[in-house]
Amino acid sequence: MGAFGGVFLAVLAASSGALGQALTAEELIERGEFARAVAVLEGRLERSEPCSSEECATLLSNLGTAYKELGRLLDAERAFERSLAVRRNLASAVGQDAARTLNNLGVIYYNFAKYARAEEALKKSLGIKESLPETTDQDLATSWVNLALVYKAERNWDHAEELLRRALAVRERELGAEDPGVAVVLGDLATLLYTRHRLEEAETLARRALGILERQLGPDHPRIAIALNNLGTIEMAAGRYEESAEHLERAVRIAQSHPFNPKSTADFMANYAAVLRKLHHKDEAKSFEEAARAARDAYAHGNGVGLTVDAGELLRQR
Repeated sequence: MGAFGGVFLAVLAASSGALGQALTAEELIERGEFARAVAVLEGRLERSEPCSSEECATLLSNLGTAYKELGRLLDAERAFERSLAVRRNLASAVGQDAARTLNNLGVIYYNFAKYARAEEALKKSLGIKESLPETTDQDLATSWVNLALVYKAERNWDHAEELLRRALAVRERELGAEDPGVAVVLGDLATLLYTRHRLEEAETLARRALGILERQLGPDHPRIAIALNNLGTIEMAAGRYEESAEHLERAVRIAQSHPFNPKSTADFMANYAAVLRKLHHKDEAKSFEEAARAARDAYAHGNGVGLTVDAGELLRQR
């Protein structure tokens, strides 16, 4: 089974004008320019110390999001936890911003394969949202998607599918069928169906997700790499190796052209190597396998873990 590029919904908190360029950083994150966003936010944070305001808590939360996208999970965890601590001191730990930060912290715990802690944080975030009258269906859908991916890792597949389909219905109704947020949920549902050996359904959804993202974000946005990897992995399982190789090679190329999460890049390279072996291109496959190992080692070292594998690999080891 190939490694999928799952997309967790890490939520950006809206910042006020008090922090000026923090809004620019949000835009950079939306565009996939994560390294530039980190530079802006770190500069603002340094000038905001000591951090004791709502605005600074928001800055920390957005900085955590940018770190996560670059694979700097320990830095992201610290930023999210510090943001929550600031809000606790301000007695504002039960508002929408706190719920968003808890959501994002749950994403980090998931990436460390701390599924129980991830589920706890995500459920707490969802509980806060459900208690607030201003919460929208869109806010709830974000929590449903992230909880679904934790349930998928725990093999609670029926519950995961239920939450993803509920979130998809909300996003299609609220955002329209061509919104990138719809594509994210389609991609996550496709990977779940793949796990359940429903390849035809999975491919249909993965193709639709890729098409939406290409039309809305352009051909080289980092999110495109995840969608390409997902579709290529499904095609490989279906035995269509030439199509799979085309999509997986493109995923690798996009990931290598952006400051990108090294774990995701490693997964893309490993999948591309697997299909190259299916096509009997053994020397080229070996080169990508070695590059994938090097990227995983670098990711593991940078995040203080001894071994970094995808969720599917963790499950297969049980």
